Amino acid sequence: DPVHENVVRLTQDLLLLKELIAAMKDGNFGCIEDILVELALFYCGAGVHNYANETLHLFYNL
Repeated sequence: DPVHENVVRLTQDLLLLKELIAAMKDGNFGCIEDILVELALFYCGAGVHNYANETLHLFYNL
């Protein structure tokens, strides 16, 4: 069912965002580093390659 698949994907994306917000509030840099890679993949999938490149650049320079 495509509707169910879309709901599952949306839920995954929202949980990733919630995890990123919580990690930023707590100052958990290890968790933020883990999320940056997934965030870069998210940006690539959305077609915003400049954000993806900058996110990966930030990740590799931490």
